[in-house]
Amino acid sequence: MYWIQAERQRSRVLLTRGTPNALTRIGGARRSATTPMNEMQILYEANLAKTGDSLRWGALVLLVLGLVGLVLCFVFSSFPDIIGPLLVVAIFVVMMGKAFVKMSRLRCNSGFYRISIDMLGLHVQSDDSIMGPSFSVEPSDLHRRVRKKDGDFENTSYEYYIEEKSGRRHQVNEILASYDLDVMALFRRIADRFPSVIVVDE
Repeated sequence: MYWIQAERQRSRVLLTRGTPNALTRIGGARRSATTPMNEMQILYEANLAKTGDSLRWGALVLLVLGLVGLVLCFVFSSFPDIIGPLLVVAIFVVMMGKAFVKMSRLRCNSGFYRISIDMLGLHVQSDDSIMGPSFSVEPSDLHRRVRKKDGDFENTSYEYYIEEKSGRRHQVNEILASYDLDVMALFRRIADRFPSVIVVDE
């Protein structure tokens, strides 16, 4: 996810109390004393067009660097020694090419990726399949918030899931989790509303 990390910005995780003047960042000082249980709280909201535009440039820069690396492999190496480095760089170029295409498509989408909670449960609205499917989980079905370790000790990254009591899991979008979504802060806000939902590490 190098192309995401190159473009990482401040978190835009949001909490709303139902009115424009009450829009607050998670962890911010301005908070309403009480929040009616029937009001929706928007925990995070990303404009897909703006997000796609920001990440697209990072992917483009890394794609160009990968292509330069391919050229250098041919300039400074010869067969069969070139096969190993060439394969690694080629895989990187393919990954960055796919990322660039996805973000270019995303920047044309005027929709949102939104995470919210209310008395009916947790809701994720995804207006593009690139960001994963939309889903809702009722309060009685919410079971765990899962942080799953991905990678070895030196190159640790995490995947984040909302788990139902049935065992079914819904993944929090990994692109945004690596970009500007503070998932652990998001989990804490969910716990404030639904204290029985525990956090586990795997």
